[in-house]
Parts: sequence; structure tokens; C-alpha cells
Amino acid sequence: MKDSTDKGTGDMFGEKRGRGRPKTGTAKTGAERQAAFRTKQQENNVTVTINRSLLEGLDAQMQAIRDGGSVLVLTPEQAGEILKAIRKSSLKQLRGQRPRPQAKPTA
Repeated sequence: MKDSTDKGTGDMFGEKRGRGRPKTGTAKTGAERQAAFRTKQQENNVTVTINRSLLEGLDAQMQAIRDGGSVLVLTPEQAGEILKAIRKSSLKQLRGQRPRPQAKPTA
């Protein structure tokens, strides 16, 4: 006679399990995984639009910093414009990520 609480000896009595890992029923589709990836990327990255002339100056400034030089390539006005563009993009994109407040249920 088989013990009803014994789950380990089921195969002795003809009970068969399917092959592979058992299904949980919570698997995501490819589209759901891609959407989660895009959301995570959007949380971690900020896209900034900068004028091409400012971009060339920023590139030269970054190279000077990387190479250990103390040369100032950007003027304070150019640096201010770049900083303004970065902050504007950051705030704009963060604003789009906030969860929208849901209406309170009326009782």
C-alpha cells in the first residue's frame, strides 16, 4: 500500500512526470521581456540633444580631461548651454517615468 504523504516513490507505482522543468504558468512572452528591457534601459539612460558646434567643443574638452591636460576648450557660456541641455533632457525624461496618480475610489 502506498503512503499518501510520500511524494518520492511515485515512480514505483506507474506515476510518470513529464520531461524537463515543470511549468509555473508565469513565463513572459518575448514582447513582455523586450518591454521590460526597454523600460529598464529608459530608467538608466538619458538622451540629450546638443548643438553640433557645442558637441565638437565638448568632445575636445573630454579628450583634454582624459589625457590629463588642464586646457579649457569650452567657454563658460558653452559649458552653461551644455549643462542646460543635459538638465532639461533629464527632467523631461524623468517626468515621463513617474507613475500617474490613480483616481481614488469613491464609496
